[in-house]
Amino acid sequence: MYPQELNRVAYYNAPPYWKKAKQYLEDLTNDLTVAIKRLFPKYEKIIILLNIKAYKKAMYKALKETYKKYWKQDQVAFILIPSSPAWLKHGAIIVSKLIKDFVAGIITTKKTKEGILKMGSDFDKKLLQHARIIDP
Repeated sequence: MYPQELNRVAYYNAPPYWKKAKQYLEDLTNDLTVAIKRLFPKYEKIIILLNIKAYKKAMYKALKETYKKYWKQDQVAFILIPSSPAWLKHGAIIVSKLIKDFVAGIITTKKTKEGILKMGSDFDKKLLQHARIIDP
């Protein structure tokens, strides 16, 4: 996200511990909704990579609330990785693949799918049901 937008999002610098994040999830979702309304119409393709459960949940909810009015189905790629810092590098590999050959939707790989099935949250597993599997 643009640094100037990040400063507008509530709790962007709060510790992402799930027990605490549940308290401010609604505020975070509302601010991300505002950011989507402001930014998404300006861009043709958008790639979202988040590895923190609270941020993923808030962004997914904001995307659902703004769909069709502020963005189109073929415009956004939401990279699905387990909520763990160790998977962020793999997420970056997926992003580099999408920069070359953009695919919209919820995107993951076979390796990431296995990781989500082993250690992913229920939210990640729910999204996995709708994910497209690509080979980076």
